[in-house]
Amino acid sequence: MRFKAGILILIAVLSVNVLAGCESSEQKAERHFQSALVLLESGDEKRAILEFRNVLRLNPRHHKARAAYGALLRRRGDLSGALAQYVYMAEQFPDDLSAQQNAAELDALTGKWKEMAPFLSAAERLAPNDPATRALRLIYRYQMLGPGTKPDIRRDIAARASALLEQLPDDILLYKVVIDSAIRDGRPKAALAALDRAIARAPDDKTLYMARLSVLADLGDTAGIERQLAELADRFPDDRDARNALVQWYVSQGRQDDAERVLRATARRTGALDDRLRLVRFLADTLGTDAALNALDGMDSQGSDAIVLTGLRAGLLYEKGRRDEARAALRAALDGAPPSDAERKARMILAEILDDSGDEPGARAAVAQVLSEDEGNVDALKMQARWQIQDDRIADAVASLRTALNRAPRDVEVLTLLARAHERAGNRDLAGEMLALALDASNNAPAQAVAYADELIRQDRTAQAEGVLKDSLRLHPDNEPLLERLGALYVAALDWPRARQVQEKLASLPAPTARARAAALKLQILRGQGRHDEAMSLLHDLASSQPQGAGASDARVALVRSYIERGELDKARQEVARLRADAPDDGRAILLEAAVDVAAGRPEAAERALRDTLGRDPAQLQAWVALYRLKLLDGAPDSASRVLASALEALPDNRVLLWMRAGELEHGADPQGAIAIYERLYAEDSSDPIIANNLASLLSSTHTDARTIERAATIARRLRYSREPAFQDTYGWIALLQGNIDEAIRTLEPAAAGLPDDPGTQYHLARAYLAKGRKSEALERFRKVLSLVGPDAKSDLASAARDAISRLDRKD
Repeated sequence: MRFKAGILILIAVLSVNVLAGCESSEQKAERHFQSALVLLESGDEKRAILEFRNVLRLNPRHHKARAAYGALLRRRGDLSGALAQYVYMAEQFPDDLSAQQNAAELDALTGKWKEMAPFLSAAERLAPNDPATRALRLIYRYQMLGPGTKPDIRRDIAARASALLEQLPDDILLYKVVIDSAIRDGRPKAALAALDRAIARAPDDKTLYMARLSVLADLGDTAGIERQLAELADRFPDDRDARNALVQWYVSQGRQDDAERVLRATARRTGALDDRLRLVRFLADTLGTDAALNALDGMDSQGSDAIVLTGLRAGLLYEKGRRDEARAALRAALDGAPPSDAERKARMILAEILDDSGDEPGARAAVAQVLSEDEGNVDALKMQARWQIQDDRIADAVASLRTALNRAPRDVEVLTLLARAHERAGNRDLAGEMLALALDASNNAPAQAVAYADELIRQDRTAQAEGVLKDSLRLHPDNEPLLERLGALYVAALDWPRARQVQEKLASLPAPTARARAAALKLQILRGQGRHDEAMSLLHDLASSQPQGAGASDARVALVRSYIERGELDKARQEVARLRADAPDDGRAILLEAAVDVAAGRPEAAERALRDTLGRDPAQLQAWVALYRLKLLDGAPDSASRVLASALEALPDNRVLLWMRAGELEHGADPQGAIAIYERLYAEDSSDPIIANNLASLLSSTHTDARTIERAATIARRLRYSREPAFQDTYGWIALLQGNIDEAIRTLEPAAAGLPDDPGTQYHLARAYLAKGRKSEALERFRKVLSLVGPDAKSDLASAARDAISRLDRKD
């Protein structure tokens, strides 16, 4: 019987399938393993990875496959993936020395020192004298050195590491021990020599280049820093962080032309839309919108890029004040545009414009449309998270930002927003972690360094804050905000020699802003040292150096105020007279004249001057505030209220005046009126801590229902670690109302110490002590409340204190 060709092929295929079906899982796994080895040999690593995964799916204990897979992942830079393979092998095959060593080493490379310990112990059990095991022990010992360790112990470990490099010349972790020890010993040349050898062995290890930059900065080798940054950008051409570090350094050196050159070269080389956008934004920031618009004119805007470049042009036109034109151009470009990455970028520019112009509903609608097309769009998620934080929807904000982080794990703005969200939730540790990550992602950029340093200072970690600022200064040695913050840190620590060093550095910079900062820092130093006459002399020199027609500069204002504080009213009046002659209509000069009149006991003259000023310009906020306070000082609260009412007629939306009015209502037995104003101010800007505190305090003191107390708690969460006694009192009282007694006592005790004459705070602490069962301490505080308000006071607070004392006395 003859078989047709088609039937023969079918039989062959069926035979193969039958045979394959007879294979065991182990046999199938082995077949995939052999295939993976062939693919590796041919250089097809991506397909080899798929085959290794097939092996381990069928036979998780395939030792050779897992070892080869781990080595491949490590070679490709996937350290976490490689670590997972070696950890599995170390646990399943405890006598596998290589697995134990690799797991320990990868833990060290990824900073997981606690997790490293058991694998190191296992390696020492198996082969204590093996060079790789000895290296891991040295590396671990070095990392575990505490801050009080004697330098000789550290140097001994580094010397052993250096000697072991003869046997293990490719061990980068050993090099890092040697390098770090040399840096700590102040031996930069030795550190550079070790770094050069390490980089030759591991030319793709970016951390080595960053360490070299740090050493060059310590040496003040400006040319070396530039060469290193340029080499870093060349070595890692696709690493935007490396290129941005070079651009940031050029900008910090005032070399905007070189920064522009790098950005233009990158945009030409890659042609990528993001690189072209970065160039345009740089030009807008440094040379102005016209230069950025000219650059846009010269760019090819074909295809999908056209809509994004149109959006960017619209954004620049908006900044130039051509707002209607900008909105119209964007809407026209987006009308009927199909969904795409380019369309979404343009729509996000429209959202930013709408939000800035006060059309928040329109902005939210644009963001919602973007997210409906791409739920992981980073820009849309960031904008959504900002609104969620504003609305106190912190869990939603964190979820949005975590989603954004999955797509952009080193986005500085995402990390900074996460820090804000955690801070709003009262979680200081997580906020600090996010700020640290943002600093790392920014390559120690000045703004992120200052933000993280401020958080560390709030946590009393001033040594770490100093280190953060100095690390950033190594890359940005002339950055004024960094120097100013470091100088303030030294002033607070009474470290006058180092404060003077910072002041002298600022004074040496050419920019007028730097010289002004230097003068302000010098003034702080002189006053901090009690050298008041020298401080006055400095102020006089600064005021005298002001050009004709400059008016009431900060220096001249400070000089007059200092004269008033010292009681030297004649000198103050003379300086004010010079100011008025120099700038007759300067509002600050008029306010200073009024301040001198008040200090001299002439409130009528001060009032005339202020009313005259307001008659000419009713929008002078400071004049309204000064007149209001003057009336309060005169003991005329009704007149002060009339002044405030007039001020609000002139400036109905001014936050300062509204806050003052809320305070009046609060003290005038109209808490609901005060709450209404605070609610308005909070809706406009929920980030204001004073408004948040006052609103939460009033809600918790005038309501007892669980829903309102929960809202007060949500608002007050950010105050959890505040050192401001009023904030501590608010947070602690709300914690007590919610039954968190220990948390309440933790914050109410420092609040009561900081506000010893405030009966409300003392009452709150008394209630917390009573809830804890500390009756004698509660009784003492209740009695203090009565001593502050008066034993015959008729207030609700006094009645509550008397009732509590009566109950406690009866029980005794």
